[in-house]
Amino acid sequence: MSNSTTISQVLALRDEAATIRANLAKTIAQIRADAYASDLAKRERTGEAHREARASIDALRAREEQLLHTRARDLGKRLTGAVGDDPSQLVALRDAQDRADRIEDEREAERLMERATLSGDRTLALALAQRATQKGWVETYESFKREYPKDARTATDLAEINHMQTSREHKLAASAAYSLPSTPAGVWTL
Repeated sequence: MSNSTTISQVLALRDEAATIRANLAKTIAQIRADAYASDLAKRERTGEAHREARASIDALRAREEQLLHTRARDLGKRLTGAVGDDPSQLVALRDAQDRADRIEDEREAERLMERATLSGDRTLALALAQRATQKGWVETYESFKREYPKDARTATDLAEINHMQTSREHKLAASAAYSLPSTPAGVWTL
């Protein structure tokens, strides 16, 4: 699966949420227009329609989050799988990841990336690239891509998915996509 497939799936989920919102608006309009229903019945039916829409939209949002999480995990495994299955290499990767996780400054990460590439420490460079994608450190990430072009596509895909999971703009877009209008006053939503 590619990122374009994942993004298409995310957009399809968001389109489905928009359809649920539109259907809720139509349902509420029909309930309000029902001349034979009492105000109490209208409130109950509106509340039920709102609860059902909320449950459906919450399920869609959970599917999006799971989809992005799974894609990031798979890309991370593909990237770290390039290290190999040798137990000593896996220990070295975990140690390098622990070291990279302690870095909070991009300049320090870039300096360490330079050292790693000069000494041929691909494991540390990989851990730093992963940290760079999490933190949005462009220079460190670009250094990795220049030194390890074979892994650049996977690293780029992982950075894109991480951005979708963490950036304000994507979080805001997801919040808007999975929002519902507030329950009208006086409507029972128990």
